[in-house]
Amino acid sequence: MYEIISFVLGVLGISSLVVYLIHWKFYSPHLLFRVAGEQQGEPIKVNPIGQVPFATFTKSSKKIRVLGLWIYFNPDDVDLFKTRGAKKEMTVDRQFPMSISFGEEKDVVKGTLQANYFKYQAKGNKFIVKFDGLSEINSTELPFLLDMFSPRKVRSTRTVTFEVDKNFVMDLKTHGLLLLPGEAMQTVGVQSQEGVWAVGDKEGTVIEVMELVEDDKDIFDQ
Repeated sequence: MYEIISFVLGVLGISSLVVYLIHWKFYSPHLLFRVAGEQQGEPIKVNPIGQVPFATFTKSSKKIRVLGLWIYFNPDDVDLFKTRGAKKEMTVDRQFPMSISFGEEKDVVKGTLQANYFKYQAKGNKFIVKFDGLSEINSTELPFLLDMFSPRKVRSTRTVTFEVDKNFVMDLKTHGLLLLPGEAMQTVGVQSQEGVWAVGDKEGTVIEVMELVEDDKDIFDQ
């Protein structure tokens, strides 16, 4: 009798472990960052003062929930605090002692970029920022049995270097936020009230713009 009970408990324990490993392997978020101008390589050339669009996206087939988004920086090299809609914060990271954050939670799916931007004022010839996103698989994506576990929260980071050139002439064709064929882009929150520079990967690309305004009417433009 005790052997049967031990066997059953062992099977349940192994089954739970297998289910958890499947959850960890196939239902973990994969969040990526795209930065305007990176198509020309790094370091990305910029003017001493300006605005840089960027986006979070995923290549996963699962819907991902972005819980938080931060940009870390060193105030001796650059000031990002003029960014509209961002919260100012101090960090415990000696390399990046300051940050701005975007508090809106949002979903990311394959083929759709969630766009933001940061405004900057450089203080030298270059500066570095670190993008940091906290995300999880949307709970609606979890199948039966796996939904007994809380979605796994994962941090995704990317560090990008910018080269400052006061003689640099901005060209939206090379420094717009790149949209690949079939991709869409969204902006939410306060930053959606301002424009984000986007560019197609080929000349002649047509971008359709959809805007949701306060009276709940959709505006379509090309």
